[in-house]
Amino acid sequence: MKATAPTYSHREPAGWVGQQAGSSRIPDCAGMAFSRKRVSNHQHRRGKAHSLNGGKGIEDAFWQQKTVQGRQIASAGVLNAYGNDGTSLRSGFFLQKLCLQNVLHVNRKVTPDQVIKEFNRAPDRHGKYKLAIARFKEECCLRDLVLDGRKVTPDAVVNDFRSARAMLELA
Repeated sequence: MKATAPTYSHREPAGWVGQQAGSSRIPDCAGMAFSRKRVSNHQHRRGKAHSLNGGKGIEDAFWQQKTVQGRQIASAGVLNAYGNDGTSLRSGFFLQKLCLQNVLHVNRKVTPDQVIKEFNRAPDRHGKYKLAIARFKEECCLRDLVLDGRKVTPDAVVNDFRSARAMLELA
């Protein structure tokens, strides 16, 4: 007598994996999922570039001058990928890197004022934005960059670090 595998059919879509006891799901990088009952090639969240992981991947592709889906990535595409997430500093750090490396954004040079504005676009949580701004102002001071129409002084940098430190100690 020949052994045969039991058949099992679902009415749910092919990508559905049940939350039943005993169902195991082992994902792999290509989006395949194995549940003891079937193999699915359904890719969850496919094509969403607005997640932070997607944004970071797009930023990496931008700096390495790689293409994504056959397209060269522009700086505006990276900022768009980061979306409107108010909890992340990544868009500010990206603009900071563009500014400090004199890389054009939408055919214009990024100014230190734009970087500070990007860091200040969301409420400061636990002093992280203040610390990022203090570090950026330190770079502006070292490179003689103009912020708010004047060069950043070492005294201003020290004051910013003191205020950031006070906020971090409170948190």
